[in-house]
Amino acid sequence: MAAPAAQRGGFCPGEGLGREGARHIMDILSFMKEQLLFLDGGMGTLLQERGLAPGELPERWNLTHASEIAAIHRAYYEAGSHVVLTNTFG
Repeated sequence: MAAPAAQRGGFCPGEGLGREGARHIMDILSFMKEQLLFLDGGMGTLLQERGLAPGELPERWNLTHASEIAAIHRAYYEAGSHVVLTNTFG
């Protein structure tokens, strides 16, 4: 299993929240001076692979298939993404 995003130099909203959460937030410009910044990839293709029907509102999946959305985002972090954006495919 991959190291948590914060240990890899990224920030995962689900990690380190609370009183200690602020220490996990990075200065993105400083980070980019030292290394490459990896973002997530396509959301639509992955939603379609998981059953999103033509004409179905992808944003609705945030409520009706929350575990699928979280699994996609988690997979991007585990693959090395530093930044994972919200599901706005549509």
